[in-house]
Amino acid sequence: MPIFPWRKNLIRKSFEGPAVVNGNKKENFDAFRRNRDEIKFWLEKTFKV
Repeated sequence: MPIFPWRKNLIRKSFEGPAVVNGNKKENFDAFRRNRDEIKFWLEKTFKV
């Protein structure tokens, strides 16, 4: 990992990968949508946007 001395904070957050879902087309899309919504919620909560 590169080092940036001017960096203020490093935030790490893991999200479950939606690509691991082994289902039909609708189930796969639903998994990606859930992942998208989880990321959006986390960003809004963390950065108050």
